This record gives sequence, structure tokens and C-alpha cells, in this order.
Amino acid sequence: MDFRPLIVSRIVNLLPGLAIAVLGVIYGLTDRGVFAIVVAVVALGGGGWLAFRGYHLGARVDDDAIEVRGLFRTQRIERDRIDSITDLPGIVWKADNGRKHWMPIIAFAREESAPFFKNVIKHNQHIVEQLQEWGPPSQGSAQPRRPLRRTRDK
Repeated sequence: MDFRPLIVSRIVNLLPGLAIAVLGVIYGLTDRGVFAIVVAVVALGGGGWLAFRGYHLGARVDDDAIEVRGLFRTQRIERDRIDSITDLPGIVWKADNGRKHWMPIIAFAREESAPFFKNVIKHNQHIVEQLQEWGPPSQGSAQPRRPLRRTRDK
């Protein structure tokens, strides 16, 4: 199942990369030196990549693992390695060597002090609850892990 932010969040997430690309191109067009052109090309490439990644933030889960698409990398974490899914949200998991890691899922971060985006906060809270249901049972619980619940895509 693919979990994605609302369209308003996806647009907001692409804006920093878009701003970098536009500002780099403006600088390259106004200065016209070799350095300015190099800066413009790098800013256009880097900003475009960051805008693309920002728009495609999210998570994909199946019965065996979760794949988290972040701003800079995509990581797949096997379900049996996950210790917990936090409210931030983030995933606490163990590597092969037993070392604990933490992977944030920034696509569904919630800022309770943003009153204009109540639908976004509600949507993100719903996604986090679904991820926590899918994840490991809470510490001390004898409940088995729940299978992936199929819900209607929005």
C-alpha cells in the first residue's frame, strides 16, 4: 500500500527545490559569467532533484517491509527488524549487527500549531496510526502483528 501526503503538502514539499532552481537560473542569467553559468546549472539540477524528491515523499508498505521515500534517500526496512514506529513519525529499527537506527518519515510530520492545515494534520495522523497498526506491537504486548489492512485509496 502506498501512503502519500495530501496534494497541498506535496506542493509545499517541492517549493524549496523549486526556489533553489529558479534562483540559480536567475543568477546565471543576470551575471552571464562562466562561474554564474556553472552555478545556474548546478542549482537547476540540484533544485530540480530536490523538488522531485519533495513531491514524491511518502512510504510504501507490504506484508514484509516498509519503504520510506525521504528527501535525500529511499530506504527499505524489513518488518521483522522494526522495533517501533514513533509518533513523530519515525521508525526505530535494528541492523544486522544489532545496532539501533532511527529513520524519520518526514512526509507525515505533524505540526499541531498550524491551524490553517487541520486537514493535513488529520490526514497525517491517520497515516501514522495505520503505520503503527501495521508495525510491531507495543512493548510488553502479547498481540501478534496485524496484517496489512487494505483500505480504499483516496
